[in-house]
Amino acid sequence: MRKINAILVLIILILLLDHVIFGGLYLFGAGTGVIKPLALSLLILVAVHAVISMIITIRAEKAGMKTKARYNKENRQFWNRRVSGMFIIVLAFMHAFLMSKNAQGVPRMASAPKPLRMATPLLIIAVFAHLKSNVRPLLIAMGVRNIDKKEKIANIILFIVFIFALSGSIYTVISHIRGK
Repeated sequence: MRKINAILVLIILILLLDHVIFGGLYLFGAGTGVIKPLALSLLILVAVHAVISMIITIRAEKAGMKTKARYNKENRQFWNRRVSGMFIIVLAFMHAFLMSKNAQGVPRMASAPKPLRMATPLLIIAVFAHLKSNVRPLLIAMGVRNIDKKEKIANIILFIVFIFALSGSIYTVISHIRGK
């Protein structure tokens, strides 16, 4: 089940990168019919990933209860991954709602309360934290060798994408707050 989840995560990462790129183009006025089906596909795959991860978590907890072995550092990382994943699910639905359009064709973000508009930047931060803490386990699950070097490269790429996505998201929030 872990291998299936790892493959699913790779597909999600590809779709997420596409979503960031096409979402950025869309926000800059390059309308595209790809963004909605891409976003829905991504949301469905994230939900499947969440279900598989919950099954893995339940199995791990049951095994931990049987052995009564507690590894505080490892458990902290384990639960950081789960909590960031839960934040992603909640914030992803908020993001989808805010980016959808009302009956007049205006993005809901334009009329949303100002604190709610921060859902997208918070989603990007949660995704970054989740991915950052899961790079090594993903590389291990995929059977990659020389993990340290590849983990550094993956983290650099992740950070660059994070900066661009967060910058675009904050720009969009500020634009909607100013009413432009």
